[in-house]
Amino acid sequence: MTHSTPKSPEQILVDAVTRQESGQSDLFIRHQKELEKAGKSLGKTLVQATRWLVEFLNADLEALSPSKIQGLAYKVAYFSIFGSRTGQAISSYRLLFENRSSDGWSILASKRYSIPNRHDLLALQKQIQTLTDELIENKTTSLHLSSAVLHINIIKFNLPAVRTIFCDRIADSFLYHATWPLSVYGARLKRCNDKTICGKFYLSKRVAQLFCSDRCRGRVAKRRQRKRSTKKGT
Repeated sequence: MTHSTPKSPEQILVDAVTRQESGQSDLFIRHQKELEKAGKSLGKTLVQATRWLVEFLNADLEALSPSKIQGLAYKVAYFSIFGSRTGQAISSYRLLFENRSSDGWSILASKRYSIPNRHDLLALQKQIQTLTDELIENKTTSLHLSSAVLHINIIKFNLPAVRTIFCDRIADSFLYHATWPLSVYGARLKRCNDKTICGKFYLSKRVAQLFCSDRCRGRVAKRRQRKRSTKKGT
């Protein structure tokens, strides 16, 4: 007796959508390939997903070319459905099959599948930045979704992890999935202390680390040295 290999969540979703996409198979296949490529670029571990989320937080979305925006849009679409793949799952099937403009993204990529445009990405980035800033400053924050309020804590000692909820909007699904890496790696998430020039989000390697790079640390040190020299001169 032969045993078939269990299907991954991605393959189950692909099979389900394929049955729904009978009228636009070529368009769907092209879309699915882009989605799969985006998923591979996000990695398979929680720390890889967290690093990508930090990149999204720091991205200059206004300056990105249309092709770069499209690539990022597929990554956001993938993350909205599957998250980090190591965190807690969310029921995304209804989000996918009822992906209307009122609760889905702005660009209809295939019959029932949409991806975010630049405006969607900017709005989402602003929400995540606000959420992350509050978490860094207060060690706790609250995420207000369309149908629930999810309280986030940095996981340490025996505190419980974030619970599974259902989201009515696809953007809320992204925000929900983001809470998992934020809660796990929130203690390492910081803003660069060179707020004049940098101010980017980063994952710190040490508790006392204040800057995202040696370059920023050196720049601030020189700035302080010049300030002290000016005071002595006066």
